[in-house]
Amino acid sequence: MTVKTFKWILITSLLLISNFSFSQTDYILELEEKLKLENTEDTIRVKDLSYLSFSLWQFAPEKGISYGLEAIELAKKLNFERGIAISYRAIATCYYGMGELEKATAYNLNCLEIAEELKDQNLILSTLTNLGNCYVSNKDTIKAIKYYKESANRSNENELSPMLLNNIGIIYTDLYKFDSALLYLNSGIRIARENKNTNELTLLLLNKSESLIKNNKLDLAESHLQESEPLLKQLNSSYYNAFFHNVKALLYEKTNRLKLAEDHYKKAIEIAQEFGFKEQELKFHDFLATLYERENKYNQAYHTLRTFIKLSDESFSAERTKQIAEMEAKYEKVKAQKENELQKQQLLLQEQEIEAQLRIRNVFIAAFILFLLMAIGLLYNNSQRKKMNIILRKQQKDLQDQADTLTEFNEEIQSQKVVLEESNSLLQEKNIQITDSIKAAKSMQEGLLPSRKELLNSFQEVSNIYIPKDIVSGDIYWYKKIGKTTTIAVIDCTGHGVPGAFMSMKAYTLLEAVIHEFGNSDTANILNQMQNRLSETLDHSENLNEIGMDVVLCCIKEEKEECYKVQFVGAKRPLYYTQGGKLLKLKGDNLSIGIRSSSKSESVFTSQELSLSKGDILYLTTDGYVDASNSQRKKIGSTNFEDLLEVIKSKKLATQKEILTSTLNRHISDTALRDDITILAVKL
Repeated sequence: MTVKTFKWILITSLLLISNFSFSQTDYILELEEKLKLENTEDTIRVKDLSYLSFSLWQFAPEKGISYGLEAIELAKKLNFERGIAISYRAIATCYYGMGELEKATAYNLNCLEIAEELKDQNLILSTLTNLGNCYVSNKDTIKAIKYYKESANRSNENELSPMLLNNIGIIYTDLYKFDSALLYLNSGIRIARENKNTNELTLLLLNKSESLIKNNKLDLAESHLQESEPLLKQLNSSYYNAFFHNVKALLYEKTNRLKLAEDHYKKAIEIAQEFGFKEQELKFHDFLATLYERENKYNQAYHTLRTFIKLSDESFSAERTKQIAEMEAKYEKVKAQKENELQKQQLLLQEQEIEAQLRIRNVFIAAFILFLLMAIGLLYNNSQRKKMNIILRKQQKDLQDQADTLTEFNEEIQSQKVVLEESNSLLQEKNIQITDSIKAAKSMQEGLLPSRKELLNSFQEVSNIYIPKDIVSGDIYWYKKIGKTTTIAVIDCTGHGVPGAFMSMKAYTLLEAVIHEFGNSDTANILNQMQNRLSETLDHSENLNEIGMDVVLCCIKEEKEECYKVQFVGAKRPLYYTQGGKLLKLKGDNLSIGIRSSSKSESVFTSQELSLSKGDILYLTTDGYVDASNSQRKKIGSTNFEDLLEVIKSKKLATQKEILTSTLNRHISDTALRDDITILAVKL
């Protein structure tokens, strides 16, 4: 194992950041305001829009793409070719920040084509470098080195970037072409010294040290590491320090100074944990476990390997989300096939039943007409009795034939009845199988819900009312404690039953993934990220416009003894809470998470903060309770629900749950529920 992953992160972060300073936040805001107020159509506006697009690549890339497209449209109108090119490059950078590497590559190639026509040297060199970055992130080292070397070969001596040379040297190191690697790394070190750039020089020295270690030139590698130590103190960079300790550990492991190697791996892990470098922490644990095994410290190796496996499991949560989505699609497909088969069988049985009824009707009509003719014949000529007798005998024979026909029809009807009974039995068996599957899904869904024991780790008292309309529910409540911060949420997904349950599983995995990636310090960002990921997952067709979820989410942090800061965000759901004995209400945003109309596509969620004390209560609800209707279709309603909370707020939560449940049962009586119901109450 090497520090390969660690270096790729340095490449992709440093190369782009080196081209732009994001300390100009105030200027960006001023520029946005200027563009709103002024509506002139000139090349200056194109440049401003392109600059604004590029500057938003890290923290608002979608907005940056919008500015870039506006810049391209105006530049084409003005025949401003360079404006088109720089706008392509800005949009490419935004897509790079979003991880959409194919789109980033395509826009960079468009920029390069125009830059070549304009013979714009600076634009050509920066775009070649950006293309190399895209292929590095996509782990295509062959194409990456092609564009990096083309950028280097076309640069004048004073235009060469030390970071570009660093990237080429890293790739050659990983390809075990050490002579080529040292050639580029030494050139980068020389230029960085001339430019007196401590940041670039430090990174180049560390990467050269690793290349020398791999090439077994250990004394020279150690001297370069010693040279980098005072530079690291000047930079005071946790990222570089973790990199330094990892390379140092690699050197000591190579020279059989295993105790020193162990100390430096531990130091690298400590820095990675402190500053949230998850991927590097995973790699460092792997290196340390291998070292322990080499030292025959099997107990330490076992515990370190367990930590490595735990981190690995967390890193694959996105893959598990994809697998769940695939399982949902397969289930829906099989379910649709079964429903189609049942519908076809039902239609066939209905057609057979109608045909049998028509046959019986025709037989009775024929018999009725026959008897009518017989009566008319008897009344018409009694004198011709003899002749009529002959006719009657003939008619009796015909009647016998009709009776035989009736008997055959009756037997056929009995046969169809048996077929119908067998089909009905099959339908009942299929229904039992489907119901059993849904009951199994219910157990799986309930397994995702936090237990009362877990909730009591963070709260004095807890109670929850969780009543699915059908076997499985479209509602779900969620809990996670990270350090001193506890996050709770109640989510109401579109629909109920099996479709609602699938959406609730989707909501659970989305929330887990977003909290894992972005933490729980910003509740608005959590819902915004869930919105982005759900929009990417769902197809924007008309039949999905109503799919989504309403959410109430709170992050609770104990700031000092018996004092809590609560950060709340709501997607079409309010938060009820008590403060100093008073029942209060905070409204959420008038937005759901899901497919939105174009008028709301840019809307985002906002957080609200509360300061609460020990003993205060939070109520997180879906709309199922207030919308519960009785036989006269009268709902409980928000006003009655708030009045009821006002009456019971001072009682224990268990008592409150009994009162809320009995009130609901009295109101609906024998009326079936129209929606799932969830109320989660916690006392701080």
